[in-house]
Amino acid sequence: MNTQVWIQEIESRLGTTLLESARQTDADDSFPFILVDEIIHDPYFVDLVSQIDRNHTLKEFNQLIKQISEVFPALASILLTQAAYGVYPILRFGTDSQRDTYLADLIQGKRLGAVAHSEEAGGSDIEQLTTTVVETEGGWILNGHKAYVSNGQEAHLFYVTAKKADANHSLQRGVFVVNRDLEGVTVHPAKKKVGIRAMSVTELTFENVFLSEESLLGGVYQGETQSKEIMDRIKLSIVAQAIGLTASSIKKGIDYLSLDRKIGTRLIEMPDYQQIIAHLISRYEAIQALYDNTVSQRTIDRDAIAMLKLLTSELATQSTEQIIHMSGGFGFMRQNDLERLARDARATAIYGGSMATQSKIIAKKWL
Repeated sequence: MNTQVWIQEIESRLGTTLLESARQTDADDSFPFILVDEIIHDPYFVDLVSQIDRNHTLKEFNQLIKQISEVFPALASILLTQAAYGVYPILRFGTDSQRDTYLADLIQGKRLGAVAHSEEAGGSDIEQLTTTVVETEGGWILNGHKAYVSNGQEAHLFYVTAKKADANHSLQRGVFVVNRDLEGVTVHPAKKKVGIRAMSVTELTFENVFLSEESLLGGVYQGETQSKEIMDRIKLSIVAQAIGLTASSIKKGIDYLSLDRKIGTRLIEMPDYQQIIAHLISRYEAIQALYDNTVSQRTIDRDAIAMLKLLTSELATQSTEQIIHMSGGFGFMRQNDLERLARDARATAIYGGSMATQSKIIAKKWL
């Protein structure tokens, strides 16, 4: 399906545009419940997320994320989080019982899922986990605290990364499926953020939460392997988001610089501005080519994903800031959306793994 046509159909059914919703939710820090509900129950979206473990489907899904991000990056964040952090873990790693219990509702949008991996001190570094599980009769007891949980306010279940605590100082780590309504689970109020305001980000506390034997994802302690693959899946969607943000900012910049001016020369005719735009477009096209090549491979290389995350988030941040600088007062006004895109672009350098974390992944081969 033509994703642009599909977006227009969604807008027509709702009687509003993505741009109007983007501006409203950014102004009041609200979650776009009606819009999200319309999208995640749509047959086309349901079909995409039901096959999100397949590379060719991921490529089509990310094309949708890219186009939405050109207008409403925060909505793209909500949707890619549900696909990569809600559906993918169960679809890729779940036991038959876990799939039977959760998968249909997650795919059909009846439940939202979220990954609770990062912690205040150690970030997304799994080697610094402090959240623990202790084996007990019939399951585990979970204790710990998680930070920066995307879609955390709205999620019905969480994939919680924890290490096994025992007398042997085991280094086993697992991902546990935790229902929101279990006793001992506390979902804290959503954080106020600089950008991506429509998507909630919250903290979770687990205090002596009893988890049944069915709670361990895949029924095995493979938390490190599972977490890395889940993170790689969302990184590729964030890459598509950053590409969309960059494309939108460059277009807005060229449109403004091309305006006829009463004082004579259009800004786009000035060599300094031409050089800046030329460099941005050249980097954009090179990154787009690297992305296309990466996702077309049968097995997607983890180093290539880290490189893409590093390059695209850097370019999205720099392009929005440079376009604002070239646009003067026009770019600084909220109604022109550039400053919103600039704030949203900063998030692509943080969530899904920071730029420092991506650099660490890339550098490992040299150490």
